[in-house]
Amino acid sequence: MFRSLYGKIFLWFFLTVVLGFVATILAAYLFNLPGGPQDIGPIARLNDITAHGMARAYEKDGRQGLLDYLESFEDDTHCNARLFDAQGNELSGLAVSPKIQKAMQAHLTAPRPELPKRDFKARPAWDRPPGPPPGMDRMSHAQTTQSQRFMSPRGHLYLAVIQFPSPWHFIKMQFGHRPPIRLAVFLLAGFFLSYLLARYLTKPVRKLQQAARKLGHGDLSARVAEDKHMNYREFKELGHEFNRMAERVEKLVRSQQQLIRDISHELRSPLTRMKLSLELARKRADPICQAELDRIERDAARLEELVGQSLAFAQMDKLEDDLELERINLGSMLVSVASDVDLEAQVKNVTLAMNVKTVVMLDANRELLRRILENILRNAVRHCPPGKSVEAVLSTDEAVTQAVITIRDHGAGVPEEHLSELFKPFFRSEASRDRGTGGTGLGLAIAWRAVTMHGGVISVANAEDGGLVVEVRLPLPA
Repeated sequence: MFRSLYGKIFLWFFLTVVLGFVATILAAYLFNLPGGPQDIGPIARLNDITAHGMARAYEKDGRQGLLDYLESFEDDTHCNARLFDAQGNELSGLAVSPKIQKAMQAHLTAPRPELPKRDFKARPAWDRPPGPPPGMDRMSHAQTTQSQRFMSPRGHLYLAVIQFPSPWHFIKMQFGHRPPIRLAVFLLAGFFLSYLLARYLTKPVRKLQQAARKLGHGDLSARVAEDKHMNYREFKELGHEFNRMAERVEKLVRSQQQLIRDISHELRSPLTRMKLSLELARKRADPICQAELDRIERDAARLEELVGQSLAFAQMDKLEDDLELERINLGSMLVSVASDVDLEAQVKNVTLAMNVKTVVMLDANRELLRRILENILRNAVRHCPPGKSVEAVLSTDEAVTQAVITIRDHGAGVPEEHLSELFKPFFRSEASRDRGTGGTGLGLAIAWRAVTMHGGVISVANAEDGGLVVEVRLPLPA
């Protein structure tokens, strides 16, 4: 999935949403962390205000005043704060967390700078000039805890420790009391929006892909329709270029098919006259000329076969546009076609071995189905050496959803590199030409086209002990 354009667009948009969310939370968290001893930012000033606020509340209303202050402070900021005296005694009577206890002890054992009284008596904490007061005694511990030792306006020495929330607690603050659920909802929303955006951006490409697939499967009328999803100039231009290309291909193919039909029709009359002239020549010629007349007759027959096959191939499109189906007994038709081909096989001393394993009824066009079987059987007889046999087997697949026809000759087979080319019109492998087996190169092409029109599949392979195996699979009615 992620190797496709759709998958990559979806993946990058979803990663952008997730990384944007993580970056926002991380930036907000880092911004709210306390700085170093010389920090003069808003967090440092908040710590300074909080420390002096606790001292004022304690000196004014005693322990109860400090408790009221701490309760209000923790509710507003979700931070944990404690006030200690110069000996390290906690003054509110509340429990002290291990981190705050450790920070307090570390600060009390550290050297103490001289703390002047004049700055604190003269001006309140929120009205002081920027920057730390001279001799400010502040320490940071493990990034989320900060301690500050200071002198109150009444001349008492205090130590304030403030512990900021952990990253997980900060996320809980952002998402409420159920962060996993809200985080999952956020990610699902990002996933869904990324999916819709990727689908929207790649829909024109999928339409082009569908049209190209139809054109590649022989639907020359396939075009890219203009709709609201083709609202980008690049996609519109690409769709127009595809349509122009498809129109050009359709014209070329149609003209080629028309040319084949016209030439085939034009050749029919001379061939008929040639056969009549040949019969007259046989009656008047002496026995010495009979061999040459026989050669002319064979060439005329091959030419007539080529014309017939060319006309049949050119008419496939007309049949496809108006394909009439009927219920046919495939086994009976295979036996009937084999009896017709058997005359040609006897002349060549080739045996036709039929094996109809089951009764198979399918909906098909009678004319096209007969061409499929006849062309494959004649091709097998043509390439089978004298004294050998052509085997035809009719069965169904295990799920009984397809009719399977397997026809095998015992000839020399086809080079592996030519197997994929056998269904192309007028293609003949060099081995076939060398053997002088004849053929027009259209039989398997017509069979492939007819099988495809019925929604089936035809394949070829070389048998392990020699010969070519042609397998036809046609869908059975439900």
